[in-house]
Amino acid sequence: MAVVMMGTPQDNRAFKQSRRLPFTMLSNLDQRAYALYGLSGINPAAELATNTIGALFRETLRGNLAGIPVGSVTQLGGTFLIDGEGIARYLRREPSTSVYPSNQEVLAAAKQVISKK
Repeated sequence: MAVVMMGTPQDNRAFKQSRRLPFTMLSNLDQRAYALYGLSGINPAAELATNTIGALFRETLRGNLAGIPVGSVTQLGGTFLIDGEGIARYLRREPSTSVYPSNQEVLAAAKQVISKK
């Protein structure tokens, strides 16, 4: 399993080590992988509707400091689980920067992908 992020390889290694993550962290500084999976940039109306500023403030209060952004701050994220044959079994493109799947949703999807081996 791998995670694709816009951070530098060094930032991704540090993130992986600090959280003791058991998967590969890949860098996508030029955002080509995002484009290949159909991820777009932000929609200002959607950002206002989902209260992105409020979400940023809440996460900062929780101690989740984003630091200095790397890459485009307008890039929307997505979650994709791809099986060993290269087939995407779970696809989720986020409509705004403050909307993302819960850990439980991703874990449930991962269990389904693993059970299909």
